[in-house]
Amino acid sequence: MKHKSIYSFIFLLTFFVFYFSPAGAQRNTESKFYWGGNFALMFGTYTVIDISPLVGYKVTEKFHVGAGLTYSYFKYQTDGTLSGGNATGSQSYSSTIYGTRIFTRYFLADNLFAQVEDELINLDLPDPDPGDNPLPHNFSVKRQ
Repeated sequence: MKHKSIYSFIFLLTFFVFYFSPAGAQRNTESKFYWGGNFALMFGTYTVIDISPLVGYKVTEKFHVGAGLTYSYFKYQTDGTLSGGNATGSQSYSSTIYGTRIFTRYFLADNLFAQVEDELINLDLPDPDPGDNPLPHNFSVKRQ
């Protein structure tokens, strides 16, 4: 039953990804707005979920500006290693990355563009020493 649910989910996800693909959005050439982004899933020892939508505006046919959001979930999990027939060292780690971004694009040719992007992201980190000297659970990386 579990496999049936997973296959159904993958089928629906594939349908929506292709149905709402940026190629379909680009057919409307009269609109100055467009949308797109990234969506990724990976399951196993490493689990990754990435959702990064964006919206853009055509200032001219060759020069575009836009903004987007970023959300990524990462998890590493292992049942341990075999050492002399014994499983030891089970490990688990997870983290979340989220933030915003802005970009500008200049089209050099029909399917070739140069892009400059700036991102403000947050990364959740576990506290490796929750004792006397706790580290912050969340910090921001900001370019100056």
